[in-house]
Amino acid sequence: MSRFTQGLITFILGAVVIAALWFSTPEHEPFPELTFNLVDGKPITSQDLKGRPVMLSFWSVTCSTCIADIPALNQLHEILDRRGGKLIGVNLPSDPPPTAISMAKKYEIAYPNALDVHGEINKALGGISVTPTHLFINREGKIVQRHTGAVNLNDIGLIISTL
Repeated sequence: MSRFTQGLITFILGAVVIAALWFSTPEHEPFPELTFNLVDGKPITSQDLKGRPVMLSFWSVTCSTCIADIPALNQLHEILDRRGGKLIGVNLPSDPPPTAISMAKKYEIAYPNALDVHGEINKALGGISVTPTHLFINREGKIVQRHTGAVNLNDIGLIISTL
């Protein structure tokens, strides 16, 4: 089997999985009004994100998978940025802010990263306790997909293409 055929089969299977997940929930939950306090001191609000595809990536400074995913997330950030979207990293409330800020610099996180010191973001989105967890919000402001686990560029790229 050629590499092209293998790639095509992988793409088609991924699209089928994404479609099944996409349509398995009759109503998508609305993205709540939130303020993301970024490590650079600037806030981003839900209002700032209206009409844009958004990916939230919850991570922790103690999560080795999260740290290993940073290069892939930097790539996804570029893809979303070209589409007018936004990828925002969100640290868990248990992460000490100085450590989160230091790690964001050390690992060269290219996308905005928010500190959720008091857990308001976490609570508003159902209590994220497992990292990495990624939420996908479409242009209509609906959370359309949740993904827990390591980033797979093919799968998540397909999800982003539907936002």
